[in-house]
Amino acid sequence: MIEKGKVAVLYNPKDVRIEETNIKQPTQEQALIKVKACGVCPTDVRSYTGLRQGGYPRTLGHEWVGEIIEIGSDFQGFKIGDRVSADWRVVCGKCYYCRKGIFNYCQKTQNEKVKGGFAEYGVAIASNLRLIPDNVSYEEATFTEPLACCINGSKNTNISFGDDVVIIGSGPIGMLHIQLAKHQGARVIVSDPIESRLEMAKELGADDTINPNKDDVVKKVMDMTN
Repeated sequence: MIEKGKVAVLYNPKDVRIEETNIKQPTQEQALIKVKACGVCPTDVRSYTGLRQGGYPRTLGHEWVGEIIEIGSDFQGFKIGDRVSADWRVVCGKCYYCRKGIFNYCQKTQNEKVKGGFAEYGVAIASNLRLIPDNVSYEEATFTEPLACCINGSKNTNISFGDDVVIIGSGPIGMLHIQLAKHQGARVIVSDPIESRLEMAKELGADDTINPNKDDVVKKVMDMTN
């Protein structure tokens, strides 16, 4: 049984300390997971810089993936050695918002059942784990949660074949939206003030790009689409 592990603890804005601590042992319904990679979300950055405060000390990181190394007696659906992505939000599935499919507003979350992030080890219940395909690396799998957010947003836009889609900002989320819109058959126009991001946008399938520091975005889009 593994008892100790390192964890990055945020005590105050810009005060992160790497500490060795006792590992949270899995309950009967949980698995112990060796964290292999963790994405850095803008919420993590805002917490680190102080734009988002509270809850100190705490461990950041919710886009984490890893390998199952121990399982509880009642844990089912996965086995030791499986590569998994963990969903940090544990919802009840029964409240008004869950029944509506608006899970981020769940009134009875049990997030303590999934713990990981910027740490060597994490725990999770089976219902909040997703198996990582063999052809997907751990680093790529950290995009599971942000990609799911983008897919949710993309579905709400009803993008269809032949549509003109303008994406404002080609950071990581914008880059994901580019690929989703192209997958749905749209013509994609991307606006971003950083030239290197516009170049990457083109590599990922953007049909046209606009630098708002050089051109009037609205006029440029109107010229491109009329």
